[in-house]
Amino acid sequence: MNTHTNFLLAATLLAASAASAQVVVLNDSFNDGGLTNGTDSLDTEWFRTNASLVTVSGGELTIANGRAAMGYLPGTPVTLTNTGDYISLSLDLTFTALSSNIAFAISLYDSGGTRYATGTDPISLGSGNASDAYAGYYSRFSQDGASVARAAATRETGLSAPFFGGADRTDVGGGTFGYTSFTVNTPSVVELRLTRVATGLQIEMIKDSVTLRSFTDTSPASYTFDTVVLYNQNVGSNVVIDNILVSVPEPSSVALLGFLGAAVWMWKLRANRRI
Repeated sequence: MNTHTNFLLAATLLAASAASAQVVVLNDSFNDGGLTNGTDSLDTEWFRTNASLVTVSGGELTIANGRAAMGYLPGTPVTLTNTGDYISLSLDLTFTALSSNIAFAISLYDSGGTRYATGTDPISLGSGNASDAYAGYYSRFSQDGASVARAAATRETGLSAPFFGGADRTDVGGGTFGYTSFTVNTPSVVELRLTRVATGLQIEMIKDSVTLRSFTDTSPASYTFDTVVLYNQNVGSNVVIDNILVSVPEPSSVALLGFLGAAVWMWKLRANRRI
């Protein structure tokens, strides 16, 4: 194996390692049995749109039809400053029944520093509330594989109330949303990943490690995110949520990827000069 081959192999292995390195900024498995922060510093308080229809039992969060839960990231908001920076929201999602009606939405938003106060529960996502000006994205996962003519992802700028409504919404996914087959009472891991790219924000919808949809929004609502919203958008039955994770890349891994890219470019340039 020559020197050039060794260099490319080493660079590939380092890039793979760097790409997989991440920091978890929220990790809530509801093991404390409640909706409050608990003793874990990576837990958060979950605000509900209905105190009796969004509940925790047996280490799982149950959201009834038409209801939502909202939580803020512990610590500081996440800002995607550089190309390649990402924020990932993943969770275990279980449908208790299947229907082709609407979908379940998972969302990442920027509160702009306007938050619901601790203990403010239940909350309202309608007009005249703290969430009116939130900007971000929500993506819909349908339940039974049926193709429903609704966008995969929607951008909301926060310029028009209410939350999940109003004239400030723009469908950025195109076509139908991230539909795929789910099995009743069997959890699947769904993920919304937002990555800063040269032309804006790449939006990926992932189920069980398979990317369902990927597209780029060239007019991002925000590059800063600190709010998670889970919305049972008229599924017709309860959904069960567990193991909510929000992660970002390790700062060192982003820098390493940039260094490797530059190194490979320099190697190709020198190799071409030898020809």
